[in-house]
Amino acid sequence: MNITQLFQAQSIANQRSHFVIYNRRIRLFRRPDSQHWQCRFKLDNGAWHQATTGTSVAKEAESRAIAIYETVRIRVSNDLAIKTKSFRRVAEEEVEALRHVRSGRLTKQTTGDYIFVIERYLIPFFGRYHFVELTQDLVDDFANWRISEMGREPKYYTQRHHASAFNRVLQRAKTQGLITFGMAVSVGQATTQLEKTVK
Repeated sequence: MNITQLFQAQSIANQRSHFVIYNRRIRLFRRPDSQHWQCRFKLDNGAWHQATTGTSVAKEAESRAIAIYETVRIRVSNDLAIKTKSFRRVAEEEVEALRHVRSGRLTKQTTGDYIFVIERYLIPFFGRYHFVELTQDLVDDFANWRISEMGREPKYYTQRHHASAFNRVLQRAKTQGLITFGMAVSVGQATTQLEKTVK
């Protein structure tokens, strides 16, 4: 292939809106609002992963997409979180979702309570941490901090409400690939710790 053919091939690739590579395991595509190529692929656990390649050049996007694919596969196989995001960002997403709840099992009162707990207690304490930094010691520290904020040991019902709100944020993080089974604090452990029975 001469230099003219190479540039023609690259130009044709860049004009396409999507194509598949790597034995059809990776799909490359462009969003209408961006020139950069995005890659999307299915993980061994059945979940889909999508990321930007950070380039508008098709050939570069191919090699970057393969690198992303292999990196993500290694992280998943070693039970490591694929992405990082602060607790604050995910908690704010959950608050926004709760504000748009129209029907279902949650009453208006419960929805309002969850929003209050997330904004008044969870974000101020956990907000600056990433999910990979959550430990049982940190959850224990939160329980003590909450007592100092409230000026008393919270009632069992209050602890359950805080645990449920915390659990909603963790579940949202889990669906986004921010929490894996190998992390220090599981959803169940943290929830159990937050809803300790008042003695």
